Amino acid sequence: AALGTLDLTQAEREWLLMHPRIRVAWDRNWAPIEFADSAGVHRGISREYLDAMEHVLGIQFDSLITTNWSSMHDQLRRRELDMSACLAVTPERLEFLDFTDSYLSCPVVMFGREQTAYINAMADLNRLKVAVVRDYATDHWLSHDMPALNVIRVDSIGEAFGLLNQKRVDVFVGSVLPGNYELSKLRRHNIKIGGETPYSYDLRFAVRDDWPIFTGILQKALKAVPEDEKMSYYRKWVWLRYEHGFDYSLLVRVLMG
Repeated sequence: AALGTLDLTQAEREWLLMHPRIRVAWDRNWAPIEFADSAGVHRGISREYLDAMEHVLGIQFDSLITTNWSSMHDQLRRRELDMSACLAVTPERLEFLDFTDSYLSCPVVMFGREQTAYINAMADLNRLKVAVVRDYATDHWLSHDMPALNVIRVDSIGEAFGLLNQKRVDVFVGSVLPGNYELSKLRRHNIKIGGETPYSYDLRFAVRDDWPIFTGILQKALKAVPEDEKMSYYRKWVWLRYEHGFDYSLLVRVLMG
């Protein structure tokens, strides 16, 4: 698809001409969905979508230098950044962001040590120390649904697995794809999926809420990307190289949006 074939209104086309560059929030530690490569450049599934949007819309998405997700989240709130290419909806985020439809769905699981018993119910977390990455959707969901939980907030998945390995936390609650990607990279064989949760990252474009016209434009552009192209982004960045007693039934539930 290209701009000429996209069903945009005159107002939408004029808006794009007035906004040729868009400042994007992204997470440098969430491979394979989005991450910084060795040169600090934005890579992963979300960047593939942004590249496709650039081609379709004729604008530029600037992935600015980032330190951690929490600071990016704050910049989004202050409108120092314009959008995120990869965000799950939370009630708190709806206060300052608009969202497109989901393009990737990824279950949230509990990671535990090899010898830890399988956790059958969310209520069992109440007796445990639970690591979450600060300002991730999992942090917001658990804070809202289980306010009495003993939550330890960290800055990255790698830090969470470090605490788990040192027995300073009992469980890390996070998304199955980035979690297993990080485990493969760290070669940690003593950590496994130790329970499921009712949560799922349904990932979307999120836009500052004073730009509703741009949310509509992105929604149209997203629909214009062919399904086989979307699948190619997924295949490019996700490969099955799990050696940790990985539950393959969970992978079946990682579905294209």
